[in-house]
Amino acid sequence: PQAMADKRVFLRFEAVQYWADVYVNGRKAGSHEGGFTPFEIDITDLVNIGAPNELILGVKSRHLFTVNGRTPYGWGSFWGEVISGIWQNVWLIARPQVYISDAFVATSVDKRQIKLQLSVTNSSPVPTRVRLNAHVFEADQPAPGSVPVKGFTRKHVSLEPGETKTVTIREPWASPRLWWPDDPHLYVLVTRLYPHDENSDPLDMLRTRFGFREFTIGPD
Repeated sequence: PQAMADKRVFLRFEAVQYWADVYVNGRKAGSHEGGFTPFEIDITDLVNIGAPNELILGVKSRHLFTVNGRTPYGWGSFWGEVISGIWQNVWLIARPQVYISDAFVATSVDKRQIKLQLSVTNSSPVPTRVRLNAHVFEADQPAPGSVPVKGFTRKHVSLEPGETKTVTIREPWASPRLWWPDDPHLYVLVTRLYPHDENSDPLDMLRTRFGFREFTIGPD
């Protein structure tokens, strides 16, 4: 649609079993191996904004890679035996020229700590400076107007054209509500990207679901 003009356009596949070749308007956009992991492909230079587009996905079963009755890779659990093709959601995503490319949350129950790794990409032709704001909400209450359960220090990032930078934030969290089978509690990290100007609207936003759970092995 015309609303995607001047944006970066991505295809995101949550899972395709096993090998995927993606073609847009007769040109190969990319490939992916593995039936359980999501992948994204930037198709900005291949699409026709405001006009019809053709998307073709070629999928190869893992059985095509079998040699002398053996598969030369691990396919995960037994689910790999019965799943083929596109078996999770597919998304068409439009992002601004400067956007949040990843947000990874690492929690530590032992240290009562949370670590964020926030990546920002500048796909524009000019240098830019932006600001990252991050807040944690209850998973069922991330709507506008909700009160966050935790906030983080703002981070400013300077980016050259085509550059991606990752910002790491570590902060204590004394009493998080832990995930447990009887109480599978989850949080949502909402990351917003703003221009350097304090009074501007956000350029991009990303929600990341996570929980506090940890397994350790130690002496009796």
